[in-house]
Amino acid sequence: WTKEEDEKLLQLAKDYDVNFGDPWIYISWELQRRDYDVRARYIELVLKPQERASVCELAITKSSRPLLMSRKFRFIPPDLYIVPSEDNFRLKENNFELPEAFKAYRQDDIF
Repeated sequence: WTKEEDEKLLQLAKDYDVNFGDPWIYISWELQRRDYDVRARYIELVLKPQERASVCELAITKSSRPLLMSRKFRFIPPDLYIVPSEDNFRLKENNFELPEAFKAYRQDDIF
């Protein structure tokens, strides 16, 4: 990809509004590239930097099913644990404190 192609891709993404519908076939036609390649390049140029700039938070639900706290991700299968690392994600500062009412039930030896 050249710098000019990247700029054209970003302009077409704006023109076709990539957040609405599935414009990749039209953008790929204008760039004369496969829609998969165009989408992958857009992800590298726009989405990955956006995700890396955001903060992530991980929560384990009572049923031991992990849930990544972001509307961009779907529920994860019950036995798969994905823990964000500082290498790939800026982790949100841990400011959680257990409410007094629940401290009597906490078992520190299992955490």
